[in-house]
Amino acid sequence: MPPKKRLSRRSSSKAPREAKTARRLIRASGWGVLDQTLLSAVNFLTLVLLARHVSSGSFGAFTLVYGVMLMANHAQFAFVTQPHNVIGASLTDFEYRAYTRSLLVVQLFFSAGLAAAAGVVAVGAYQLEFETALILAAMAALPLWQLQEFIRRVLYTEGRQAAAFANDLLSYGGQATAVAGLTFAGALTAPSALFALALTAAGASVFGLGQIRASLRGAHFSRLAVSESLAFGKWLAASIASHWTSTQAYLYIAAAVLGVAVTGALKALQIVLSPLHVLMFSLSTMLPIRLSRTLMHEAPDRREQAFRRDARFALRITFPFVAAYCGSVALFSDQILSFLYGSTYEAYGRVLVIFAAYYVLLYLAQFAGALLTARRQTDRLFLANAAAAIVAMVAAWPLMHAFGAEGAAVLLLVSAGVLSVALWWPSWAKGGQTPDESRRASAIFSARERDR
Repeated sequence: MPPKKRLSRRSSSKAPREAKTARRLIRASGWGVLDQTLLSAVNFLTLVLLARHVSSGSFGAFTLVYGVMLMANHAQFAFVTQPHNVIGASLTDFEYRAYTRSLLVVQLFFSAGLAAAAGVVAVGAYQLEFETALILAAMAALPLWQLQEFIRRVLYTEGRQAAAFANDLLSYGGQATAVAGLTFAGALTAPSALFALALTAAGASVFGLGQIRASLRGAHFSRLAVSESLAFGKWLAASIASHWTSTQAYLYIAAAVLGVAVTGALKALQIVLSPLHVLMFSLSTMLPIRLSRTLMHEAPDRREQAFRRDARFALRITFPFVAAYCGSVALFSDQILSFLYGSTYEAYGRVLVIFAAYYVLLYLAQFAGALLTARRQTDRLFLANAAAAIVAMVAAWPLMHAFGAEGAAVLLLVSAGVLSVALWWPSWAKGGQTPDESRRASAIFSARERDR
């Protein structure tokens, strides 16, 4: 009988703790989830309207150019925004302002380089066919898009999700309005959609610089802050490049093996699963911030327990939605394609079923990756993604040559399976940079900055 009483007490005390954790995490993530819902909804609307109103070849060309823009954003994520979310979350006052100001300088130089590259592409694009040339010229939207992204991620680091939502409402709400207007006017094309993105991102950037002005005041540029971010981001960048190879390079391989029209079809199918990016982007943005703070501020004997508790809770409240959504897409694949695209992609129902299974594995892999990022184990993140990339590159041509579009979808499924297995074991194990080491690095950074 006494042991049962002890178990009863544990059970009764565990419930309030979990309820408290649930309230804290939901309160902290509410605005963030709403913000990511806005982003995903606008991107979904833009891509669906483009897929419906332009030819499959034109949409395929847009997909390839848009993929290059996303790759540039991944570089920003690795060296600027994700370091700010993880490292910046552990800094306070002067050192935080110096760190933020330094990364803004890096971002501006990076944006200037992207603007120059876009200009070179635009000049060279005049030798191509007119529409493709306009799509390439519209890559000038990229620097403005990235500046707005930097601002919103700074707001996330500071826990100002409502302010980030206001900024995104101006940027992405304006983009949705512009795209809808272009559609009703019969003027929606791939280039016009990108130019609309550039204009709305410019307005949100001006507004956002005012939002974060207090985070830049009274500090100067620090090479130490940049070197700390580069050290954090080098493995993350390699990991992202490998992840891109295993999840996005298939579009370019499909264009070479199967044709640009098939690339457009594969992208159109991926759009159906894109609402899940609400959860995925929320995890990659907010979960590392939350867990890095847990590791930093919890007592040494409770850090690992608190880390695992918050991680398990986040998985329990998000994975059922992913499973339900993917199951519904697989069950009603033909009806969904008919509703969204009419008869254009009606032959791809079975491919969409494979895509649904792929997204379940991709979500699990991204969740495990967020845990590794919070632990600053970006080297292990790279190794797992590199393994998936190798599998994808080796299997790409045989699968596509033998099975066409279905082979491309199976390729994604296999690489995501490898990635999930490779990420989950190290993400749940102890290791990486310890909180004590992080505190020492922050203390050194703070002391050096104040001595200057």
